[in-house]
This record gives sequence, structure tokens and C-alpha cells, in this order.
Amino acid sequence: MSFPTPDLAPNGLVNTKGDYILHNPDIFNLLTRLWTGILLPQNAEDYRAHTGISIGTYNKYKTLLEPLIADHKVIASHCTHYKETTFMNIVGLADEVRNYAHLASGGGNLAASYYHVIFDTIGKLAACTSADPPNKAATLKAGIAAGVDAMITKIDVFNSAAAGVKSDLDTFAGQCEEDASKLEAHISSITEVVDTVESDIEDLQKQIKQDMRDLSDAGVELAHDQTIFYTAAAFGWITEIGTSVLAAALPEAAPVADAAGHVASEITDTITTEYGDKVKALSKSIEDLQAKLRSEDQKLQEEVAIVAQLSNAKLDIDASAPLVKRVADSIVAIIGAWNTIKGELVALKSTADKDIGSLAAAYTPAVTESVIKQWDNLETAVEAYRLGAYVSALPTITTLDEYSEALAAKVGASQV
Repeated sequence: MSFPTPDLAPNGLVNTKGDYILHNPDIFNLLTRLWTGILLPQNAEDYRAHTGISIGTYNKYKTLLEPLIADHKVIASHCTHYKETTFMNIVGLADEVRNYAHLASGGGNLAASYYHVIFDTIGKLAACTSADPPNKAATLKAGIAAGVDAMITKIDVFNSAAAGVKSDLDTFAGQCEEDASKLEAHISSITEVVDTVESDIEDLQKQIKQDMRDLSDAGVELAHDQTIFYTAAAFGWITEIGTSVLAAALPEAAPVADAAGHVASEITDTITTEYGDKVKALSKSIEDLQAKLRSEDQKLQEEVAIVAQLSNAKLDIDASAPLVKRVADSIVAIIGAWNTIKGELVALKSTADKDIGSLAAAYTPAVTESVIKQWDNLETAVEAYRLGAYVSALPTITTLDEYSEALAAKVGASQV
């Protein structure tokens, strides 16, 4: 009766590029995204610093922000646990893989290779004859069994640890989904506030446009260059649609000159029509409205900063859940690979007892050299992964400007 020859190579532990199977972008992308959760502000002072909002704005929405910050603490604890415990346990699995690969290959020292010793013993057992001492074959079989059992024990230890990591990942995936849902609820609450402020600004725009119509109805006719000044330099921005465009188009507080270099005060001082005083009064009224609008727009920007911070956090936490699940799938795959290797070792031990001749014939020097070399390559690949995994510097903490701009654009688009 013939038996299939166990491959014994580290199949399933390296990818097509020769990298360790857990050396994949999902694990590192996940850790990168989770910095968002780890760095979430967990008190009022840190929150204001993170978003750039004023004390007044914070106090105004304190009843909304305090529950948010409380959730920040929970989310941060989940993400921190992954970084400091689960992720390190994943790296710890790599330690076990490296240790196994080192024992299997001998780390460049063939005499220290467990697999070499097993293969060599198989050859010696196959070469036994009736002239040998009665206990020689039994001793060699026991040696093969002991070597195989030692490697199987290491696989069992690995798979037990990997199962624990898989369980932690499943728990964390659920936490990410729950945390993303909590942030979505906070976004909905804050967005209602943003919509309210946006409505206030629209009312101000309408008021200014009405003042312009009132001026026209009064029959005030200015010189052509004066009309250009007031239309283009002072009032042209009111026709813009969208609060983000409005913010960018607001005149600076300093006097704005027309094409000829005149500023508002110079032009209004030269008005000699009977409506001059009314124009000056209206100009002052519009300046006051501009100041109010600028103030309201600043409030909107603070609202936007709050929602932007929330949106960014929700984006990363929400995206983390599928990443966690894919990492968990990788752990399942590596457990499966080890179970296959374990099965081959069990088959080797069984075949050594029943058909040592076929086994010895299959494991030629070229075959055994290839198997040992593959384990040596795996050790190198895993070591590269380990060295990279331990480099986990704190990322640069950026401002919320980009997030604010993106959200402001969305708010502006909703007005079109």
C-alpha cells in the first residue's frame, strides 16, 4: 500500500511575492485609520483645541458635545486596545512563525534544522537491515515521532494564540460598527444646528438684496464709475450662492479700492446728489450687515468644524470594520495553513511507521533541500514583517481645514 508524500513546505504562509501572509496592506491601513480613534479628544479643552471652536460655541452646544466626548472615550479605548493588545498579538504570531521557521530550517545551519534531522532519520530508518541491532529501527522511529511531535506542539500553540486573536478581531469589528453608528447619530444632531445657521445667513442675504432694491426705488442714480464700485467691490458678493463661496468672497475689513484707486470713503464723500446722505446711510447699514454676516459665517465655520471632525472620525471608524474583518479572515487563512502543515506532519509520522521505503525514496536530497530553503525564506520574510510592524510612530496631527472645506462645499452645494 502506498501513501501520499507529505509536502512539508510552508504553503499558505507566504504570498505570491514571497512575503509573509500577514504582511498585507489591510493590517497597516487599519492601524493608520485607527489613529483617528486613538487621538479623539476626550475632554472639553482638547476638543476645542482639536476643532478650533471658541469657548462660546462649545458652551452653546455643550449638551450635544458632552455625550459626544463621552463616546470619544469609549471609541478611543477600543482603538487603543487594538493597537496596544490585539495588533501586538498579531505581531506576536509572527514571532511564533519565525521561531518555527528557524527550527525547521536551522537558520542557515543545516545541522540545527529539525526538518533536516527528520529527513536524515527517515533515510537511516529506510537503510536498516536485519543485521542492525534489534532496537535500532524502533529508536529511529521514535526519533522521527519526537521531532514531528515537537513541531506539531508548536503549531498547536500558534493556532491557540491565533484563535484568541481572531476572537478579539471579531469583537473589535462589532465595536467599530457600533462606534460608527454612535458617531452617525451625533452627526445628525449637529447637522441640524448647521442647517439652522445656514438658514440665518440666507435671511441676511435677502435683507441686503432688499436694501439694494430700496436704494434703486429711491431713484438714486450714481455716476457710472461709482455704480461699478458699489456693485463690484462692495456688493457683488451677495449674488454668490453657497456659504463657502460667500466666505471666500467677503471683502476684507480694510477699505476696498476701485479700479481708479478710490476707496469707499473717498467716493461717498464726493457724492453731491440730493440722495447723497441716504446713500451714505445705506452704505453704513450694509457695512453693519456685512460685519454681522461675517460673524454669522464664523459661527457657521465653527459648526462646520464640529461636523467635519465628526465626519472624519466616522469615516475612519466606519472604514475600519471591514478592514478588521479582512484581517480576521487572514488569521483564519493562516490557521488553515498551519492545520494543513500539521496534517502533513501527522501523515509523515504515520507513513514512516508503515512505508518507510516509499517515504525515503520521495525525499531526495533535492526535495529536502528545497523544503528547508522555503522555511529559511519564510523566516527572512517574517523577520522583515516584524521589523516593520514594530515601527509605529505617532502620525502628524493635522488641522481640520481640509475636512471643513470639504463639508463647506457640501453645504454650499445644497443651496444651489
